Amino acid sequence: CVCVCVVCPRTLLMRCLFVAVVQIGFIDFVAGPVYETLAEQFEELKVLNTEVKRNRHDWEVLKEQGPYHFITPYEVLTAKTKSAVVGELHKRHEKKAEEEKK
Repeated sequence: CVCVCVVCPRTLLMRCLFVAVVQIGFIDFVAGPVYETLAEQFEELKVLNTEVKRNRHDWEVLKEQGPYHFITPYEVLTAKTKSAVVGELHKRHEKKAEEEKK
């Protein structure tokens, strides 16, 4: 996951770390019950309920992956191309994978 922080990195770090938790809570207590009820009443809305469940699963996966990898505004602004930023992210991911193997 990538979070580009432009204000206070510490404040945004906390926000980014808890985005998945907040989204899961919203789905569990608001969106999930609403779409489940709609799906029970209207056959054609079952697909929306399925998508809410898929979305919740996706947020669970992101939550389990842990903190976001931060890219500073300086890194974004000084990158010559988008591929340079993506390449940097790939390097960080590979480095993290190597460290986890050790």
